[in-house]
This record gives sequence, C-alpha cells and structure tokens, in this order.
Amino acid sequence: MQRRAVLVIGLFMLAAACSSSKKAQPPATTTSLAPTTTTTTVGSGPGTTPGTTTPTTPTTPPSSGSDIRVTGLKGPSSPVSCNAQVQLIEVSWTTSGASKVELRIDGGNPYHYSNGSHTETLPLICDGKSHVYELTATGPGNTVSQSITLQSTKA
Repeated sequence: MQRRAVLVIGLFMLAAACSSSKKAQPPATTTSLAPTTTTTTVGSGPGTTPGTTTPTTPTTPPSSGSDIRVTGLKGPSSPVSCNAQVQLIEVSWTTSGASKVELRIDGGNPYHYSNGSHTETLPLICDGKSHVYELTATGPGNTVSQSITLQSTKA
C-alpha cells in the first residue's frame, strides 16, 4: 500500500511540474492576398467601348481557403433603347463559393440569389441616365463584387 501512495504522489508531483513549466509560443501570423476581380462597364460614357474591363481589388481581405468568384456578369448592349418609362432587361452571371449573393440597382434594396448561374429579367429606368447593376458575392471572410453600367435612351 505504501508503494502505491508513493507512486501516486510521485505522479502528482510530475504532473504539477509539467503543467507549471511554460513554453514560449511563437507569435501567430497570418498572410493573405486579396484576389483581383474584373468590373465590366458597358457604355458608361463618351469614348467607352462596350465590354471594357477594369481590374478591381475587393476591400475585404479573403480568409484562408476562401475562393469566391463572380464571372460573366452581362447585360444588354448600352445604350438601351426604351419605349416606356421602365424597360425590362436581361442580366446574367455566375457565382461560385458564395453563401450570399445580392444584386443592387443604383445602390438600392438588394435582390437576393443563391450561388450559381442566373439569368434574370430586371427593370431599367428609362430616364436618359446611367444605371449601375452591382452583383456582390459573399462567403467566409471575403466579398467579391462586379458591376455593369447601362445608359437608357428614349426610342
């Protein structure tokens, strides 16, 4: 019985000694690069060619392992000829890796979509002004946006 008590006490002292020794932990570091997306602007002003692309970098850095993409955001050729106050237009795109997809027209209330390919009929206000259709895909720690700008003219 005395041997067991000595063994238990010895183990207890060994465990206490191990738990009291502190090892210096190396500082945690995280490195991430922001992916580049492409913004397609269709006829946004004088001298612009439909289908002009401008690289943009998202403002939110990606988390490790996130791969969110917005591709092929397309609308009609600009300017759009209108014969009413509001013209319905077709806009299409594909997203991948997103848990939330939103489309806003001129920064207004969002239309919500699932991840994947979509072709939607959306309104274009025919007031002779430019209107921005911005698609935003959001996932774990990352947001990617792409937009097109459409000009309307009265027929």
